[in-house]
Amino acid sequence: MTNLTVKTDKKALYISLNGSEHELKTASFPLNNVAFSISTANDNTHVLVEHLSQYSLGPFINAWESVNGLKLIEKALNKQRKYNRITSVFRYGVWPAFGILTALLFTFSINGAIQNMGSSSALTAQNSAPVYSPSNVPNPVSQPEQPSMQQQEATPQQPSQLNTGDLSALQDAIQNGHFSVQLSSGHDRSLYVFSDPLCPHCRDIEPRLEALSKQYNVYIMPVSIIGDKRSEARIAPVLDAAPNERAKLWHSTVMMPYGESDPDMKGYQGNALTIVNANDVAFAKFGFLGTPTIVADNGKVLMPSQLQDDSRLSLAIGK
Repeated sequence: MTNLTVKTDKKALYISLNGSEHELKTASFPLNNVAFSISTANDNTHVLVEHLSQYSLGPFINAWESVNGLKLIEKALNKQRKYNRITSVFRYGVWPAFGILTALLFTFSINGAIQNMGSSSALTAQNSAPVYSPSNVPNPVSQPEQPSMQQQEATPQQPSQLNTGDLSALQDAIQNGHFSVQLSSGHDRSLYVFSDPLCPHCRDIEPRLEALSKQYNVYIMPVSIIGDKRSEARIAPVLDAAPNERAKLWHSTVMMPYGESDPDMKGYQGNALTIVNANDVAFAKFGFLGTPTIVADNGKVLMPSQLQDDSRLSLAIGK
């Protein structure tokens, strides 16, 4: 049995295979760029391959162990990135750059009521960036103690259903038009997809989303959970474009090669980075753990595998 140990800190991912200190030192990756997938080696064993460096971990004795290894890595990455994102947004991002956002952040009431994105106060000035936020979550400003490996293993699973307040906040953000990329309209049902352009799994489901846009209203909520600043740089030109131009730009962006140069953000003056930060904060507050995350218009959180054929999707959302 292959023993895989995964640890993170604010900047890097560390992986130890079979407890080897040598392996622990060599298998370290910058947190904002790393992404793994399962591959089959020449001898038909299973390995985990990091996309950018092509570093391989393994071999694993069977496919089940490689899948569990990938899940362990993704859980640690998502937890650390979510922690980093929340702390950086509140310390350096949205609120210092746009003082008006502090006033717009609502105070959670006892019944978990939310700030309505459709209210006129959400966009009162040209340079103000809109904000939305779900209900019934702890205040992310507090600095939690860095989680131990035991605590990581006890991390709650991704929610299977958004509560009424959270779903309303998400739908208000969709209607607002600043936060999303609309692939299609005019259908009875809608799907909301949190997607990162540097997430390999998001790239994998892109053709299926294009197909589903003929049956559903499909909205992409771009986030920078996987690629951090690199994802932000790729998303910014999409959200800065006119709404009717975003779908084409998004497709070319999410299918862009990983090694291709990112747009130069030096001196950037647009609002897209603030909007991506707001999407990231909402992603974390909803309790989502990884991308892509798909939400149906009835609040059900779907697994990517449930999108693969029409009957499974209809059954999942109760159509």
